[in-house]
Amino acid sequence: MSTSKDTPISTPELLELILAQLPIRDLLVTAPLVCTLWQSTTLSPTLQRALFFEPDPSSDPPIQNPLLVEVFPPFFAPADEGSTVDSVMAMPWSKAPDAFKRAEASWRRMLVIQPPAQRVSVTETRHHWDAKSERQGTCNGPDLMLRMGLLYDLAVLLIDRRRSSFCIHWNESLTHLHDVVLAVSHPKRRPSGGPGPLDERFYSDGFTSVEIDFRKWVRRGSGQMMGYTFPYTHVFDDDEDDAPEWEDEPVYGEDEGDEEAESGDEDESDDEEANRNATSPQGQ
Repeated sequence: MSTSKDTPISTPELLELILAQLPIRDLLVTAPLVCTLWQSTTLSPTLQRALFFEPDPSSDPPIQNPLLVEVFPPFFAPADEGSTVDSVMAMPWSKAPDAFKRAEASWRRMLVIQPPAQRVSVTETRHHWDAKSERQGTCNGPDLMLRMGLLYDLAVLLIDRRRSSFCIHWNESLTHLHDVVLAVSHPKRRPSGGPGPLDERFYSDGFTSVEIDFRKWVRRGSGQMMGYTFPYTHVFDDDEDDAPEWEDEPVYGEDEGDEEAESGDEDESDDEEANRNATSPQGQ
């Protein structure tokens, strides 16, 4: 009489081959609950690579994590669409915020792409009434493997203000250290006072401060002198700041309620402009 130990599925090698055919969600959530053998098998190097927990340098062409694409759609939207804080708050996260917020949640450890991206480039743009300022930076290192926790924390850090938009450009080539470019665009109107617009439910308890090696702000625009219009470029010194609070520009406040109400159409066009600028591939 045969026992469960004699059945082929109890052989770890064969079980690993079978489990490798499961969709990533079933492999992550359901398979470990079947029995201790299945749970221990999902910890094998092969299945850990399939789960995007460990790097797989053999992936060619690069593959985006399908579970993250499903659960975090704003981060994988087409580059010509752009995403906003509203897009982030519309994620499936809103249906189970307590599960997603946990510092030990598995999504934070998941690689975003296989083979792992080894460098994240950031392009941050601020729009002014007659100019725009831009700075570029990188987040890299010899041991960097881009996981979703890092990418999420980085995006939240930069977009948590009114009507800022972002998009991510994925380098599908196996060259250039598998760059990922995060482009963020801030509108020319200053956000109103008070806390940022991102709901507290969308801050991960595992949030980690991200160090970005930013270069200097560069402002480009046009000026006038004696009836002539001329372009200009100004590179800010290290001890200068690029007017982070949009100084000398109109702001939304209690004294400008009428102006805000009258400029609804203009606000809509500003949103579209910000999204277009955020989706412009720069810094690659």
